[in-house]
Amino acid sequence: MIRRYFAVVGCILAVLVGLAIWLKPKPDEIRKGLEEAAASYEAARAASPEPLEDLNVPTRIFEERDYLVAVSYKATFDSGKTVSCFSAFKVTICDD
Repeated sequence: MIRRYFAVVGCILAVLVGLAIWLKPKPDEIRKGLEEAAASYEAARAASPEPLEDLNVPTRIFEERDYLVAVSYKATFDSGKTVSCFSAFKVTICDD
């Protein structure tokens, strides 16, 4: 009975870890998204008649960590503000 319980729990955990690895966001996708945001910001800034000083677009990722089932990174903005993000299971949570 207890062996069957451990087998079922082990299978459920294996499926959850497998899904977490499969659904983990790719760090290259995060970097590409930040670069696209910076490029669109520069295009909007060049096309606008008035200055767009209130928009904050990250200039670079200065720390990126790739874990087994998650990705975390920090980005710095032109204003000096730092944002930390943690992504797992296609969900991203950011703290500013």
